Amino acid sequence: MKIALIEPRASEVNVYSKISMPLLGPVYLGTILKNRGHKVQVYNEDIHAPDYSKLDADLIGISILTSTAKRGYEIARRFPKEKVIMGGVHASLLPDEALEFSRQVVVGEAEGVISDIVEGRRREPIVFGAPVENLDTLPHPDFSLIKGYRLPPIVMPISTSRGCPFDCSFCSVTKIFGRKYRFRSPENIIAEMRSRNTRSFFFCDDNFTAHPRRTRSLLEHMLKNKVGSSGALRRGKG
Repeated sequence: MKIALIEPRASEVNVYSKISMPLLGPVYLGTILKNRGHKVQVYNEDIHAPDYSKLDADLIGISILTSTAKRGYEIARRFPKEKVIMGGVHASLLPDEALEFSRQVVVGEAEGVISDIVEGRRREPIVFGAPVENLDTLPHPDFSLIKGYRLPPIVMPISTSRGCPFDCSFCSVTKIFGRKYRFRSPENIIAEMRSRNTRSFFFCDDNFTAHPRRTRSLLEHMLKNKVGSSGALRRGKG
């Protein structure tokens, strides 16, 4: 099956407008589907916006934040509703709204359900994904799937954990990823970092320092294995 996964550009200026970096979600999902034999192309509109009138795909997946939802719905309208599935933070929080523009909406983490959705085993309009308990089971995201993405990038995004033990009223993280703090093993992270051909990384964790002992252990492993640089960046998604 030919699958196009799309990260829309923001309709308005926001903090992510200053950071030229793709979301990891579509890349993880694209990698899973590619590994199952599907033909996958990931589009980030800030990197390469396709000509939607000529886009040859059997299925369109659109991942939206609140800042990109308006544009995501505009893209969805270009295709028959039966070809569109939606996910991401905004769709997870407002699935009924997103369902007006798509045949299915994924709420929460989609890695465990995306193959069943694409291959027709899950047909309900709103599909609830389960948290990935062992993050080491996820494949390393294949950034070559992103149309026009320069490899290696100046700064490589990487995720080492999900969730946050806190529950701040202003933050969407626990509503999407939960309060259970899950993290990859240092060995798994180092293996990915070694494969990236760069020393600058951007930690896309919900809360990189939520478990100080874990964070210290990871940083010690990075120093021991001489990966990463003193200028590495980090951010939270909350």
